[in-house]
Amino acid sequence: MKKVGLVLLAAAALHPGLSRDDLTFFATRRAELETWLADIPHEARLHTADEALFSKLDELLVWTDEVSLGLLTKVLHRKRPALIPLVDRVVLDWYRPVTGERSANAAWPKLTRQFWGEDEEDRKYNLFVTVMAAVKLSSELGDAYPSPVRAADIALWMGAQR
Repeated sequence: MKKVGLVLLAAAALHPGLSRDDLTFFATRRAELETWLADIPHEARLHTADEALFSKLDELLVWTDEVSLGLLTKVLHRKRPALIPLVDRVVLDWYRPVTGERSANAAWPKLTRQFWGEDEEDRKYNLFVTVMAAVKLSSELGDAYPSPVRAADIALWMGAQR
């Protein structure tokens, strides 16, 4: 439970208003979430995901009647940082022209598939992937840098702060 507590604490820093019900969800659904995660390799990347992996990400919607997709993605992103994008209002607003959706749940399947582009070629050469790979190669900090998924989230957030 100690590791789950640390992951929740990190997610709470990004998600104001963590409630008792949220904490209860993660305490009671921990085994299910761990089982769900166990089917996904640690090295899975959103920019190289295939339809089977996208379908796996779609399964997160099963739990959204108990916890918000925003909080769920913030917690699970810590476990698979190169795969699971954080979902918040800034991300939803940025991708609305592509998803056509205002709600996180409705946008989720389209958002994950369109996060890097329309097809595998777009995703493979996305600017965030290229820049983050160059930064990691030239750095002594190695994995201390965020994943391309997190870098995209940070860039969108910073752009919205103007």
